Amino acid sequence: MQQNANELDQSRSERLSAADAQDKTAQEADTAARAQSEKYGGRGSFVNGLNRRAGDIDLADRLRRGRRNLEREQAAY
Repeated sequence: MQQNANELDQSRSERLSAADAQDKTAQEADTAARAQSEKYGGRGSFVNGLNRRAGDIDLADRLRRGRRNLEREQAAY
C-alpha cells in the first residue's frame, strides 16, 4: 500500500511538472504576442496590415471605388 502511494505521488508530481512546463510555454507565447501587438501601437498586426494595404491603393482604384458610391447615390434620387 505504501508503494502504491509512492507511485501515485510520483505520477502526480510528473503531471504537475508537465502542466507547469505547458503553462510556461503558453505564457511565453502570450508575452511574444503582446510584444508584437505593442510594436504596432496596440492595434495588432491584422489592423496594421489592413492600413498598409489601404495605403498601397493607387488613385485609379480609389476613383473606381468612389464612382460606385456616386452611381448608387444618383440612382437613389
